[in-house]
Amino acid sequence: QGCALTAGPVLVRGCMAWPRRAGARVAFAAIVGTLLQHAAPALGKRIEGHTSLGPGRAAVVTKFCFDFNPACKDHPCKDEKDHPGMMNFEVYNGRVTDGSSEKKGGPDVYIALLDDEYFSFPEVSQVWNELNCTDVTDAAKTALHLHWRNVSSPTGESRSSALMEKVRPRWWYIAFVSCSHHSVEMSYRIHLENTMLGTQSELSMDQPGRVTVFVLFLAFCAVTAAQLHSLLQWSKSQRGYTRIRLHPAVQILSVAVMLSAISQLGWVVHYMSFRASGEAAPQWEVLGRAGAVAARTLTCLLLLLTAQGECVSTPDISWDSHRELLYGLAIFAVGSLILEIWGDSEMRSTTTEFVYDTRPGTALVAFDVFLFWLYVSRAWKSFQAETRTRPRRFYKHCGPFFALWFACLPLTAALARVLAPWVRGYVTFMVLGLAHAGTLAALVYSFHPLVAAELYDLRHCEYEAVNVEELDQMLKEEDCI
Repeated sequence: QGCALTAGPVLVRGCMAWPRRAGARVAFAAIVGTLLQHAAPALGKRIEGHTSLGPGRAAVVTKFCFDFNPACKDHPCKDEKDHPGMMNFEVYNGRVTDGSSEKKGGPDVYIALLDDEYFSFPEVSQVWNELNCTDVTDAAKTALHLHWRNVSSPTGESRSSALMEKVRPRWWYIAFVSCSHHSVEMSYRIHLENTMLGTQSELSMDQPGRVTVFVLFLAFCAVTAAQLHSLLQWSKSQRGYTRIRLHPAVQILSVAVMLSAISQLGWVVHYMSFRASGEAAPQWEVLGRAGAVAARTLTCLLLLLTAQGECVSTPDISWDSHRELLYGLAIFAVGSLILEIWGDSEMRSTTTEFVYDTRPGTALVAFDVFLFWLYVSRAWKSFQAETRTRPRRFYKHCGPFFALWFACLPLTAALARVLAPWVRGYVTFMVLGLAHAGTLAALVYSFHPLVAAELYDLRHCEYEAVNVEELDQMLKEEDCI
């Protein structure tokens, strides 16, 4: 019998904001809803799900990166505390689904534990559809046989397996295998722990830990504080006016900074929940992803506007002439959000590839390269067209630095290809986060009132609202002139 490599569904509930138009709202909600339904925690692994297996088929339901214990390299470690990982399984409510009667004793079902050594999962995954169930169990480092009498009951069967790894961190793949001639289905609960990590035992080795999450959180908090101080200075500079109106560029920057801070707050809450129990509502992860994607998109928008001379050569922003840019960035943002949620889901339980190195991810990286070209070409064109000192100063000194922001994603995707899979997750998370924080910090500094006067054309007085009487008076003065 052939085997099919599938990802088992994991039951997780979640929600998120919807687009305005009804058609787009339904399609967007359906896509994200499907991803959230299959989503598992991005940091820990305490999951509950349901899997269906055809005759002789296997399903990989999750993966986890376990630690190692080098002390066991020269002599075997028999003490339980020396085991770097622990796997706990509960399988229950099993049943034969094709209406056939099974031989006495019930279906022959296993939990196969495969790791990333070539002769384990990497080898069999290449020819998975050509294998029979014994090939899968033979490739597994451990195959736990399940007693169907227990599995078919509501209380189920509980199994545990201590992991012994002494060379390096490894990815482990959990698969359910049926050697039965009939279709079966079962529910499961899985809890995977890195027991040597202490308070971070719920975390997979590749995922951002305490230091990474809190360093980025503090970095974005510092950027937010700097922007709030800048806004205070802008308000003080307009004390003589009846209404305070910030330039649109300053507003875009402020929203981007606030969204990035909210995003990091979501990651902190998500991390703290997982550190405590290995479980957290997916809304916090979605908040972290959505906030970061929105903030990065607004950063791109602001930089591309400056490349075309907006806020630098002219004080106004002509939104009508940038419709294609706005639509393109909106599509890019939605695609990035869906891709990143999919990347954290159990729909990718058979690969450790960086999500932006996948085929859809490569398409988004290609679009980012196009944005890099767009920024450089437009900024160079604006620089050549300018004769004034202030705009030329901006494009000469700030333009090259801000262009690096558009190169960040392609460079990170290239870096991820050469990184070891057990460090790829938190390194790319840190690199993208620090790059964004650095870019926002530079923008916050450049848009500070004392600095902006030397770089930008932000004559906010042109944005003062006037009433009818003031407008009539202005027209009368113009007629007199």
